[in-house]
Amino acid sequence: MPFQVVLAQVTAQPGVRAAVFCDGEGERVAAANGELGAYEVDVLGAAFAAIAGQVSDGQALRARLADSVLWVAPVQLGYYVVVACAPGADHRARRALDGVAAALRAGM
Repeated sequence: MPFQVVLAQVTAQPGVRAAVFCDGEGERVAAANGELGAYEVDVLGAAFAAIAGQVSDGQALRARLADSVLWVAPVQLGYYVVVACAPGADHRARRALDGVAAALRAGM
């Protein structure tokens, strides 16, 4: 399944604002912008490049902002996915994150 399709399935869920799949340098491989602009999604993905590699397989990092929750998970060595959601969709996005990472991994 193409990366874009996997990410679009996540952003189709209520409250999920965007999803971006990045390489280890923070460059976008694929994204589903959802409610955010392309530039915002690129910045969002790049912002986690320095710490995404420290998240263990099967784990996720959660960052809480004033109006959003961000989830970061490794896909495979040198690649990660970031999902942005509304605070009310936090648990839904987290549950979807493992499946997204697995689907992206399978597509590599």
